[in-house]
Amino acid sequence: MDASAYLDRILELYAPTFDIERPRTVDGICFDAYGFFSSLSERYVLVKDAKLWSVNAFEHAFFRVMDSIEPEDISVAKSLVEGPIQSEFITKGKKYPERDHLHSLITVVLISKRAVGEETAEKARHFRFDRSYLFTLRGYSEGRLIAVDLENKKVHTNKAAAKLRGLYEKAMRRS
Repeated sequence: MDASAYLDRILELYAPTFDIERPRTVDGICFDAYGFFSSLSERYVLVKDAKLWSVNAFEHAFFRVMDSIEPEDISVAKSLVEGPIQSEFITKGKKYPERDHLHSLITVVLISKRAVGEETAEKARHFRFDRSYLFTLRGYSEGRLIAVDLENKKVHTNKAAAKLRGLYEKAMRRS
């Protein structure tokens, strides 16, 4: 399967709920696409001015098509999530996210045209990013990594992204 066609299929699945931007550069790394989702929940009494509580939830998805994925690429993804992505997209350059921030999911999707090696797959499975802000009073962030092997038709994920595996496998099977 062609990598750009696969990316288009994935973006079609994301498009109904995500704002998609193509391409997007973060800290000098060019991603083929970026998706953003936000959800606001509020509870109020009688009128909207009498708000009891409000929470915001976000998801940021970064998509990159590559010839092959190496263990170093997983390390680069981790350093991007821990540094520039968190700083620019979650905390927006401040110490903590905005008030009423519940959680932010950061998903990095690496699509490989060639086979993903066992060492790389293992590193993808062990990818982890969890950060709480002000003892979770300002919410938390969680990092998810998906490494797609188009040559062998396999999807490798970390534990946080395991529930997305079916979506990416389904897109691979679709003709």
